[in-house]
Amino acid sequence: MKTLILLLMTTMTISAQRAVELINYCNIIGHRGAPGYGGENTLWGFQKALDLGADGFELDVIPTKDGKLIVGHDFDLKRLLGKEQLDEMFPGRGYDVINYTQAELQTLKITYPEPGGDRYDYKTLSDEYRMPTLGESIDLLLTNRAAKTREDLKIYIEIKTKKNHMHTTSLNKISAQVTAALEKRELLTDVNVWIQSFDYEMMDVIAVNPKLNKIPKTQLAFDNISEISKFTKSRKAKKYLKKQILNRNLQMLHVWKVPSKYILENKKVAFIQIAREMGIPIHLYTFRDPNFQGDYKSMAALGVKGFESKEEELKYFMLKGVDAIMTDYVTSAINTRTELLNEAIIIEK
Repeated sequence: MKTLILLLMTTMTISAQRAVELINYCNIIGHRGAPGYGGENTLWGFQKALDLGADGFELDVIPTKDGKLIVGHDFDLKRLLGKEQLDEMFPGRGYDVINYTQAELQTLKITYPEPGGDRYDYKTLSDEYRMPTLGESIDLLLTNRAAKTREDLKIYIEIKTKKNHMHTTSLNKISAQVTAALEKRELLTDVNVWIQSFDYEMMDVIAVNPKLNKIPKTQLAFDNISEISKFTKSRKAKKYLKKQILNRNLQMLHVWKVPSKYILENKKVAFIQIAREMGIPIHLYTFRDPNFQGDYKSMAALGVKGFESKEEELKYFMLKGVDAIMTDYVTSAINTRTELLNEAIIIEK
């Protein structure tokens, strides 16, 4: 309880009732499923995240040799699949995703293990570790919505693009494929389907697609200093949010937690509150539990101070009013949210 009171005093002046509201608003999303437990961007990982109690899961889609989409994060496949599997299954083909069709990639298993574990043997893995399609991933979500009686379970679709990987498709074709997958499942008006990308052009294409007009769309940002500099004053933050979100028919902003703290603490710009007042939810990436301190060391030169524990980090941002956090470790995030909520309710009483 003392921790909560201290956080309320140091982060913002709010009542316990307001704290309850902020905590309840914070969705916990399994980043690439549940990579803290293994099976990154697999049906196994998505199911694991939901079974642990996540409010939804995030996935990545990348274009293939035949211009289709496959669920996976890396354009270089060695980390996720391992050289041994690729060399044995497709000798001489190389390790770039663009060298494989969607059907070929679906025969491969994600062998990258949970942190600190040995690489899995692809020959012993179940089909749940295959590289899935977007459609299969959406179907898993829908199955869980019904089984868990939670129609609000979310799927966060991130579109990965790379300049020298776009000769097999186009931004418009990617938009059409995502649209087709959602339309087939009657999800074009579902507010719990979120689409995002770091690629500003990709999001512009998504934003003007009339069939996706009712789907919440997110700009991923804060991966470079030039973007962060747009938030060093309140008026600049408002200008950025209006220009890059509202004026582009986007609805949300998804940003990295480290520069977010820099803006909040070092520059004293309450950009999360400003965004909320403008009707723009702020989402944060990525909470990585054992490695959380290393994230802050990457911006130590700017004077960004980290946290003493992962729980302190989670509490700090939840009480700032972020609408969603992406986490590799669903359980700690859920436990922290529950703890904060219980403490706030006690204080309110």
